[in-house]
Parts: sequence; structure tokens; C-alpha cells
Amino acid sequence: MTLGRRRREHQDSFWVAADRLGSGPHNAFYDRLNQLLGEVDFDPQKSTALKAK
Repeated sequence: MTLGRRRREHQDSFWVAADRLGSGPHNAFYDRLNQLLGEVDFDPQKSTALKAK
């Protein structure tokens, strides 16, 4: 065993462009919720209700 500095491995930088990343698994609950909200035109109703206040 010798005294002194250890040689450390150099780690290169790691970069992945965001557009190359895949989307994660979808959640069945939120997929269904979005479908139901789309069927009842929830977003336009919300906008109309907020404008009335």
C-alpha cells in the first residue's frame, strides 16, 4: 500500500436532447378522465364560467 493520491476515473458529460426522450407510460385513470372531460366539452364550459365572474 502506498501513500499518495488515487487515480480517479474521469466521467464524460452526458447529454440527451429532450426531443429524443420517450414519453413515459400513460396512466389509465388520467387517460379516461381526459376522454370524459373532452366528451362534455369541459374546457369551454370552464372558460365561460370564469368569464362570468
